[in-house]
Amino acid sequence: MLLKKIGTLSFILLLSFIPVQPQSDVLFKRHRCSRNEELKECGTACEPTCSNPSPICTLQCIPNVCQCSTGFLRHSVTGKCVRQNRCPSETTTSSPAAQSCRANETFTECGSACEPSCTSSEARMCTLQCIVDVCQCSQGFVRGPNGCVKKEDC
Repeated sequence: MLLKKIGTLSFILLLSFIPVQPQSDVLFKRHRCSRNEELKECGTACEPTCSNPSPICTLQCIPNVCQCSTGFLRHSVTGKCVRQNRCPSETTTSSPAAQSCRANETFTECGSACEPSCTSSEARMCTLQCIVDVCQCSQGFVRGPNGCVKKEDC
């Protein structure tokens, strides 16, 4: 009877030393990232891109996401991670939205959620979120009822 208790105790002690793989490691091994990408347990909501290499962003965590490795940017057309010298020049764009902006507007891949307007005050609270592929008023202009105008013309 004593041997049986010692045997059971030894089995329990043996089980307590078996390493258990954390669940996040299991997720990481199932997910494969593309070339020049790495899987991030807590990635950014505003990954740097060729057109916006230093985005202003909220401190939001996107769990288990493939993002460009250090030194690489997301190419806006191909979606691949490239070195900055492989990014397209600012003057050429293949985005249809960029070509359809109206007068006094500029296309941006990551625009402000709080675009200045005739009805908004200068100093206001705003979230740092990215409005993707949008035409917004060019520098020195604000959103009016019929497009972008100078503030004094509101």
